[in-house]
Amino acid sequence: MNEIDIAILFVIGMSLIYGLYYGFVQTVGSLVAVVVSVLLAFWLGPIVASLAMGNTTISESLASVTDAFARVGDWDLANTQVTSLTEGITETVIQSVKLPDGISDILRNNLNSRSFAGEGILTVNDYVSKTIVSVSFEILGFIIAFALSYAVISIVLSIIRQVFKFPVLRQLDTLIGGAFGLLRGGAIVALLTLLIPLLDTVIPQNAFEAYLETSTLLPYFTNLGVFIKIATGGV
Repeated sequence: MNEIDIAILFVIGMSLIYGLYYGFVQTVGSLVAVVVSVLLAFWLGPIVASLAMGNTTISESLASVTDAFARVGDWDLANTQVTSLTEGITETVIQSVKLPDGISDILRNNLNSRSFAGEGILTVNDYVSKTIVSVSFEILGFIIAFALSYAVISIVLSIIRQVFKFPVLRQLDTLIGGAFGLLRGGAIVALLTLLIPLLDTVIPQNAFEAYLETSTLLPYFTNLGVFIKIATGGV
């Protein structure tokens, strides 16, 4: 068990305490808010990402932080035209940049399908940079859309609880509230793990990956397929 596991247990533990304290009705409402907010984020996230990508300053800042050229390493390889890539050279690029799982899969697909050709992006270096920046915007857009949706839904539910009086399960209210609190905590942890591949692109890999590889709980909350779906705008 390492610091990542401790953080996971802390988030779930706080959500459990929330459920035990507030009981069944409020905790279920909060869990519903999480689920609905996730669904809304799939719809609103790409819109938020698109708006953010229109900001040149933010895009350039992300590109400089991720430093695509340093990742490729080889000058000739970095400036190779994507149209001239063979399957073997593409795999050399993937191995050179050492991106986290998920982002490397997206990069491979972008290189093979020439995804950014219509934008005048032609070299390997530019494809690496554009892929990292696009994925970052999509994930951050999803998280922002989720947070805003959750805040609005929580306010609405709070108003409803003030207007209407809901029955309380006298004997099982605390227990069931705690159970739904655990589910809510797990959902929140799963959402937070979406940020891990982004952090992995900017934090020195040896240090960060050691934490990821030795975490006992993290694999239970990560889903590569969901990450790729969100990181590609839900397509």
